[in-house]
Amino acid sequence: MANEERVAYFDLSNKNFETEIHPLDGKWDFTWDSESVVVNRQNKVSIPGFWNQPKNGGYPIFGQATYKAILKVPDTKDKLCLKINNIHSSYYLLINGELVHEHGIPKKTIEGYIANWAPYLYPLNTDVNEFEITFIVANHGHRNGGFASSLYVGRYPEMVKDREFYMSVDAFIIGGLFLLGIFLLSMYILWKKDNSLLYFLGFTLFFALWSSFRDEKVFFSIWNSFDWLLALRIEYLSMVISVTFFIVFISRLFPKDNIKIIKQIVLIINALSFILILFFPPQVFTYVALSNIITLVISMVYIMAVFIKAIRSKEFENVFTTISLIILFVFITLKVLSFLKIADVNKTFLDLITLLFVLSMALIFAHRFSVFFNSIVQLKNQAEQQQKDLRIKNKEVLASIQYAKQLQSTILPTHGEIKSKLPNYFILFEPKDIVSGDFYWMEERNNLIYFAAADCTGHGVPGAMVSFVCSNALTKAVVEDNKVTPNEILD
Repeated sequence: MANEERVAYFDLSNKNFETEIHPLDGKWDFTWDSESVVVNRQNKVSIPGFWNQPKNGGYPIFGQATYKAILKVPDTKDKLCLKINNIHSSYYLLINGELVHEHGIPKKTIEGYIANWAPYLYPLNTDVNEFEITFIVANHGHRNGGFASSLYVGRYPEMVKDREFYMSVDAFIIGGLFLLGIFLLSMYILWKKDNSLLYFLGFTLFFALWSSFRDEKVFFSIWNSFDWLLALRIEYLSMVISVTFFIVFISRLFPKDNIKIIKQIVLIINALSFILILFFPPQVFTYVALSNIITLVISMVYIMAVFIKAIRSKEFENVFTTISLIILFVFITLKVLSFLKIADVNKTFLDLITLLFVLSMALIFAHRFSVFFNSIVQLKNQAEQQQKDLRIKNKEVLASIQYAKQLQSTILPTHGEIKSKLPNYFILFEPKDIVSGDFYWMEERNNLIYFAAADCTGHGVPGAMVSFVCSNALTKAVVEDNKVTPNEILD
């Protein structure tokens, strides 16, 4: 902890560096210098903290300042390092008066100024145990100037491992979110009827993009030379857009339980935030981070209300909805507490909650699609059973028709019978179906041969039934009634 003497002093010589890292929180010597405002006085300000805050003197947002403190560490052969995570917005690092690192280009004015937010680990030379640490910090963009987070001192190997671990966790979550987005896109291509997939896809992709700017700042670590102002706009836009997508997604997922007035309030706030981020300078649009806290709280109330209504209406009778509700409440609460610095939230735990929340939402989708899939399988099984029943019925009907064909063939004269009486003959008889409504008929009576080619009303089985009646009528007229002429026979 720093002494309240004129020179800021951190004595960590009695601290354990084997298993612990130590923050350099407290009062630092502070000198403000700007061409527009020349103060030229030395003061003390808090780290973490911003120089424009009233507690630190309320200096102008834009300008350049110097932070200085003495650090004393134990006599050790272990390599120590200084962890620098979030300084607004560029700085030079000097150790014992020597410039050892440039992070962007700090300037008193905006001309030539370049911001850089990538985290950095600087190894300390432990041949000595006392260091004069100086930061020359400049800000000409963000609404706050100074240190957004603590500085830490620890053993170099452990801090490198910690950074690699947290980078891996962030990369895992971000990569997992992008993969989930690709999976959801594939699901939408295959199942275009459910457009809520697209909104959850948008949420996962923009939330992953926003996450790449947070904590270990994976984005800046990969693209260190990326334009700072453009990256800042992307960070804030992805934050607003991800919330917007999620609100619309919830309303599409539970359309019957949607609360329109709350949804419209959130969407209006986000629309105004979107305009601010696109068209206003960073000292203005970075205030969106504060409005986003309000949006998150309203969104949490909205989503909880929708989930509770959905559970009561039994629209989703599964535990995943309840689990998602609990995780969402914990997630947003921790995010708000962490942002407002009300509580020091463990980063790994927060990452785990983030992952669990996204997975719980994915499980809701999985349950939803399992219901759809089971319905499809059930319909498919029913269709297959119906086809099986139809095949059985069809087989029975065909057997009956085949039997009817055999019966119909008994009323038709055979080729032998016809040939014996009419040697020069031919018959073209091609029923449309198995049995026919057409028939031919022949009888011999009193040395006269009677022959008929008849077309009955209908075809198939109905026509065949009529053909039986008509054939019997002709036979009766000639054989039993002894009718001779065609008009008598057909009368």
